[in-house]
Amino acid sequence: MQPMRTQLPEKIAATAAIVLALCLLCAWTRPNNQLSPEEAQEVEESSLVAEIKQWGEHVIQMKKAGQLPGIASDEHGTLSMSDAYGRRELHELQFPLDFTAGIQKNDEPDALYYYLFRKEAADADWTLLRAWKTDRQGKLLENLLTEPAPEQE
Repeated sequence: MQPMRTQLPEKIAATAAIVLALCLLCAWTRPNNQLSPEEAQEVEESSLVAEIKQWGEHVIQMKKAGQLPGIASDEHGTLSMSDAYGRRELHELQFPLDFTAGIQKNDEPDALYYYLFRKEAADADWTLLRAWKTDRQGKLLENLLTEPAPEQE
């Protein structure tokens, strides 16, 4: 069996996920999705954007190490940031932060994989709390994380 090929190299895919997250931030900050130059600079410099970048890098590293349940290190697909919780405004970063990664594997287009991560404090590591697989309609097919994530010390 030939290895799957991705449409984009992983670094480009990770950058695309970060850009998507920035676009989502822009949409959440203004009802009409229009940012002034000053607001755009605030988004670019915000600590939330830094956290999103760090989170994206963490997800990619776990994937490369084969540590995402249901995803082999040599599999390819599309990574997206499904949602983010724990923030009110860009300048008011509040912990804990919960981010969910959504992955659609190239060889399994009818299934979606989700990974809920939490960061308890600014100096804490990201922890995988939950992993699950659904069909395209959102019906749960499988819980992928069989043991609770270890607690942060």
